[in-house]
Amino acid sequence: MSVNGLLTWESFCTQCQELVQCSRKIARDARWEWVESPPLAGSGVGRSYMRSSEQLVYVADDPIDKESEPNEDLIPSLSQLEGLMEEDAGVANVLADKNHFVFEHNIVYSTAYSVPVLLFRASKLDGQPLNYLEVWQTVPKHIRSIHDQMVTLTQVDHPVLGTPYYQLHPCNTGNLMKDVLTSDSSNRTTNYVGIWISLYGPAANLSLPHTYFVRNK
Repeated sequence: MSVNGLLTWESFCTQCQELVQCSRKIARDARWEWVESPPLAGSGVGRSYMRSSEQLVYVADDPIDKESEPNEDLIPSLSQLEGLMEEDAGVANVLADKNHFVFEHNIVYSTAYSVPVLLFRASKLDGQPLNYLEVWQTVPKHIRSIHDQMVTLTQVDHPVLGTPYYQLHPCNTGNLMKDVLTSDSSNRTTNYVGIWISLYGPAANLSLPHTYFVRNK
């Protein structure tokens, strides 16, 4: 485990695939998948990445002032919601509420910063993308209050897909991870990417169940 807060490309690939394998073991439908993408010509670093294998619907108590993190077990998939709508047309009115959003998460590698980067898109259930202000308002209030220290939200093109995504800028990731990893020596044998997701994910309504951190004996 790196103690300087940085991560090599090789370790990024290995650890992401460990999380994908864990996802397959603990979930009925794998939450994560590994997407292979060849490196650019002349580059020794690939462009493969990890993405959520389904778009999850996050139900906020209050889209502006929510404090709690989502309970992944209670979040229905889009296919489940479509089934509910077929069974009961009245459900459509509930799903049209402003507190329901669709999030897609991708985790890519930054060669400039040598750390993972969280990319995500958010939309309403009718497919309308959220604008910057609306996305910022889905960030939990207690995280927005320290955004200068941890969260800088910007919009970029996906390095492989070329389509617009929001990102949590990686400028502070290395220093934060260094502090976390050096504060507890037991973390040095734990999956760096998993720890990083647990720190940065809530800002994008993303969380990992504790079972991802249970070590195999």
